[in-house]
Amino acid sequence: MKNNRINQRGITLIALIITIIVILILAGVGIAMLAGNNSVLNRAGASRVANALGTAKDSVNIAVMAAVQDYYQSIYDGQNVNTTYTATGLDGYITEHVKANNTTNSEYNLDVVDVTFGEWEEKSITLTYNPDGSQVVGTLNNGVMAWETIENAGQKNPVPITSIGEITASSEKVQETKSITLTALINSDATESLVWTSSPEGVVTVASTGKNTAKVTGIEGQKGNTATITASYGTLTPASIMVTVEERTFILGEPAEGTVANYGKKVIDYKSNEETNQDDIGWRLFYQDTEGNTYIIADKLVGSYKPSSSYGSHTGATTSVEGKGLNPLIKSVMTTRSSSACIKAMSWLTDPAEWSMYTDSESNGKASFAIAGPTLELYTKSYNAVASLSDSDSINTIEYPKKGTYGYIYDNSNNKPKVTTLINGIYSKGSTSRWFLASPLGWNDGYVVDLYDTGSQIAGQHVSNSNKIRPIVCIPTIEFNNTYHLEE
Repeated sequence: MKNNRINQRGITLIALIITIIVILILAGVGIAMLAGNNSVLNRAGASRVANALGTAKDSVNIAVMAAVQDYYQSIYDGQNVNTTYTATGLDGYITEHVKANNTTNSEYNLDVVDVTFGEWEEKSITLTYNPDGSQVVGTLNNGVMAWETIENAGQKNPVPITSIGEITASSEKVQETKSITLTALINSDATESLVWTSSPEGVVTVASTGKNTAKVTGIEGQKGNTATITASYGTLTPASIMVTVEERTFILGEPAEGTVANYGKKVIDYKSNEETNQDDIGWRLFYQDTEGNTYIIADKLVGSYKPSSSYGSHTGATTSVEGKGLNPLIKSVMTTRSSSACIKAMSWLTDPAEWSMYTDSESNGKASFAIAGPTLELYTKSYNAVASLSDSDSINTIEYPKKGTYGYIYDNSNNKPKVTTLINGIYSKGSTSRWFLASPLGWNDGYVVDLYDTGSQIAGQHVSNSNKIRPIVCIPTIEFNNTYHLEE
């Protein structure tokens, strides 16, 4: 009897273990069905959204058909057109009709673009289901709606980051007030974002620019100091990289290979801060160099500026890093003749703080800086690069400097060069106006270089005289290529 009781207890224990295992398996399957990417809950949610958007689409379709019917009745039968949408426009009529069918603004957003009474061709209507963010877009053509679903328009089920790998940097050194980009390796399907921090504080700033990228900017005065940048997410093991801050410099490079043929082409979608308050200036590609910078030039002569009334406390000693980098052959003169009027004017013309209105809007913010116009060296590099592509003997390259205290320009015949309106007028507008180049002249301390457009001739202008400018904007080439476009 005793042995039988032992065996019975043993059998009961094994059965219990098996039962627990089965329960766990079933629980796992059940959780997966409820919470997986293709779960019952997700499918139910998707079905609910699809039904909601379907109801809204039906309401819009009915409104459009009613409007079309009323419209043609008014034409052929002489009946009065429905006053609801003659007063508010077809977009208002559609909106009111959708509301009347319980499609309220709290659940849906209806965006009816430029649909006016009697115009049925290629008009767009977007419906957004607010709780989920899902969208469908309808095209109204000849009174008939055609709908298209926007995939993942309202992604509400974020995919977490499951691992953080190595961080790579566009450069291990970051210059004062300039930025580098960091990229951390994460699982490709993640939609969540990393958290970026730096230590110690006050050496660099770090800001997230994407789910696994960040922008690190050196703080002025921190030359020689290092900082550790860390990317983290929840309880995952973070990744780190060390960067060193170095003195900010700027270099004017040689023409980037394969880019010269595009000089002069319109930059069709660049808009400066200044252009939000006035007529469009228009911009053209001026130069792209081996240092990774793209320069665009205003397509119009703008303003009227008198350097002597504007340069104030500017001196050669206060010349910006950009001004020195774009006038490299005369940097020594900025020290020896620091207070000369032409050097003070050059310092003012190349101070990005004075011309920030010509950088792009805050929504893009891709431009590094803007100055009043090209320096002689920038102008010469661009012009000579284009001239070298020409088969015409009449287009001579120009040399800078050939002689003179600051670098007076001569052509190959030792005369002031006659620059052509080569490449859509980026070197000369052919107008009766004159405009400053951002460099001192050579024979007189009181003159800066300008372009005498009437004769397409590089000359000089006294700092006490007023002149127009053609602003130059510098944009990192990688940002330029990703953001802006050239005319075909």
